[in-house]
Amino acid sequence: MNTKNNLGNIPKNYLMCTHASCSKCNSCLRYLAYESLSDLDVILKIINPKNLSLLTNDCPYFRPSEKICYAKGFIGILESLPNKVWKSVSHKLQTIYNERDYYRLRKGEKLLTPTEQENIISLVRQHGITDIPDFDAYLYDFEW
Repeated sequence: MNTKNNLGNIPKNYLMCTHASCSKCNSCLRYLAYESLSDLDVILKIINPKNLSLLTNDCPYFRPSEKICYAKGFIGILESLPNKVWKSVSHKLQTIYNERDYYRLRKGEKLLTPTEQENIISLVRQHGITDIPDFDAYLYDFEW
């Protein structure tokens, strides 16, 4: 199975798995990343095969191979808020994330996971806002 083209760019130093006899290997991102290696890949980071032999069906290293929906930026959401709510939401988000990450997330330089998207929407709803616009953009990618 050639999954290299389907996986895109595997992050450098991504922890891979060589456990071909695992019942979940064909749906595990770590195993698929390992399988997609070429002969030119010399150095890789793998889970110790001796440790894997001790694991049962509930592997703590398992990563689903389905893509998830990331959001890219939330400037549009902030601009739709009344000034008082905007200040409160912005301040709360800056306390949750450090200031640098807050601005990177807001501008879309750093992607928001589905959980982070829900947290932002929940925070806005806590201020009585029900008509919340979409995030600035969306993209589907693996949860490396």
